[in-house]
Amino acid sequence: MNKKNSEKDSIRTILTKAVCARGIQPCQSTIYIHPEEDIELKQVLGCFIADTIITKSECENFCSENIDIIVEGEFKVHIWYGTNEDTRISKGSAKFSEIISVENLEGTIYHKREDLNKNISTWINKKPVCVGSMVVNKNGTSTVAIQVEHELGVEVVGEAKINIRSYKPAKANKYEENILSSDITFFDELFNNNGDFEMDEINYDE
Repeated sequence: MNKKNSEKDSIRTILTKAVCARGIQPCQSTIYIHPEEDIELKQVLGCFIADTIITKSECENFCSENIDIIVEGEFKVHIWYGTNEDTRISKGSAKFSEIISVENLEGTIYHKREDLNKNISTWINKKPVCVGSMVVNKNGTSTVAIQVEHELGVEVVGEAKINIRSYKPAKANKYEENILSSDITFFDELFNNNGDFEMDEINYDE
């Protein structure tokens, strides 16, 4: 077999799953919370956001260069606010919808959108937090406007090919194998300290 054929035979291709697109996107949005009762708000005293979940993640558009993924979710909002009389608490919920565009690293062309959706993984990289709030007048009603920031992450898994070069192990030398597998002899023990031994320790009668 010539050298060219030998090198060709030594190339192996591994088919595996790999991340072909990944991205993290910061998001900002403004939500509006109406008090449960028709009262006049004076100021916002505090805001807390909890129970954030992703309700939907699917492909919006894709090609060999980019993949656009729409991510939808919701969270609950608790606000403390002051009125002319006292302090009250109001609860509400809000939804978000973001489109995250990621680079298609492998250039994979998906023939069906359903196949791509099965390989999409999304997560909340940073939970939503309130970065600002104020009382506004919306449609003649006192409303709390809250500015929210969070981060969303997305990954798309696809097939990837890895080419490797394999080598056959060289045949071991039988003489070397016998030496390595042999037991330690009397002379090995005698000279294991670089010849540093006492003559009277050797019994020549044995």
